[in-house]
Amino acid sequence: MKKITLLVIEYRIFLSYRLILSILIFSLFSSFIATSSIRDNISIYTDTDGDGVPDVVDIDDDNDGILDTVECNSLDFETVTPSDLGFPNNSSDLSVTDFDISSRFNLPDGSVLISVTNGMTSSSGNFRIQSDNPVQFYFSGTVPVRVQAIHSKGLPLGSSDGIVALDNAPYQLLSGLRRGLVEENNGNVFSVNAFSKANNGVDFLWESLSFVSSLEFFTTNPGLSNGITLRIAPTICPDTDEDGIPNHLDIDSDNDGIPDNVE
Repeated sequence: MKKITLLVIEYRIFLSYRLILSILIFSLFSSFIATSSIRDNISIYTDTDGDGVPDVVDIDDDNDGILDTVECNSLDFETVTPSDLGFPNNSSDLSVTDFDISSRFNLPDGSVLISVTNGMTSSSGNFRIQSDNPVQFYFSGTVPVRVQAIHSKGLPLGSSDGIVALDNAPYQLLSGLRRGLVEENNGNVFSVNAFSKANNGVDFLWESLSFVSSLEFFTTNPGLSNGITLRIAPTICPDTDEDGIPNHLDIDSDNDGIPDNVE
């Protein structure tokens, strides 16, 4: 009987040690995940001027009263076509990662990189989307870009064309709208809604008010093919004091000890 009791005690001790070990491993793993998440958030949500608005959305990153798009020199908007990214005509489920189109703008390699998911092309070699197949574009590289996102001009009753600012960048609609078409902005979703069947006469064109890292084109139009166009304008941001921080991120761009928003 004494031997059985000792075995029971030893087994319970073993279970206790295993429980404690499991708790320690779980705690260490949770700590690692939390630390990684914090690190990722720091890199994604950099806020240069500390105003609570991440740089990716902030139209004045250093809060000097001069818009980032003014402090930097924007090149002309150029259309990015499927053939630029090596996509064939009349195809779907197309994707590419970090495709370098810097040479289109006479910029060094690595300046402008584009990634695409769920891409679709028409028989004429243009981008298109369907109601069940939005397409996403991502921009990286050493040079920031502004975007013009364009939808074709026709909309049937009850349908919508629009974009989702996946990075929460602000946009403005530059196209005038005919009767029966209404602009709607809801958070990071920008759209035109049709309350009657309408052809707008001109395409729906949204232009970003800040630099863009990602966006999505969508439609609720049940038509088989809805044309879209992507235009981008790389933006060269000078570094006046040559301290390695471009002017739009530098709160003292001439390094004279006086913040730009005071000067």
